[in-house]
Amino acid sequence: SKIEDDVNHSPKTDTAHVIEDDERDNSCSLSKFSEISEPDLEALIKDLPNKSSSLDLIPMWLFKHCMPELLPTVHYIVNESMRTGQFPSALKTASIRPGFEKTNIGC
Repeated sequence: SKIEDDVNHSPKTDTAHVIEDDERDNSCSLSKFSEISEPDLEALIKDLPNKSSSLDLIPMWLFKHCMPELLPTVHYIVNESMRTGQFPSALKTASIRPGFEKTNIGC
């Protein structure tokens, strides 16, 4: 799909803890979807915390800083994804790191 082609140009991270979901259901579509406006999408993105993942190509603070240039493309990808019911495979990647529970040793 056009969305997938737009997003698939990003390099993948080589890590042992990457999970990818390449299965897709092309029969899905969202019949009662109304597009998000650019100002509403920009407000949502600005409210996101400045946390980043090892899979992110750029840190969130830089993404927010470049928002005027990136917003039209992000706006298209979000609305087209919702309109068609497809989510680009390149964005279905997660990096999972195990977390350790703290124990009370000095009780």
